[in-house]
Amino acid sequence: MSLNDALLQWEKEQTEGASDPFAGLENAAFNSVSVSQHNRFGGFFFRPENECGDIT
Repeated sequence: MSLNDALLQWEKEQTEGASDPFAGLENAAFNSVSVSQHNRFGGFFFRPENECGDIT
């Protein structure tokens, strides 16, 4: 399954039964910003020790 299809499926699951048709989009946008900010400040995907060896 492509990432786009997975996101569309997830969005559909998030909005089923919701009175606000944009609730899933709002949640997805908020979550993507949160993850982006986390990664920007050294989150899951940035590990300096992986770039340069053990830095301690």
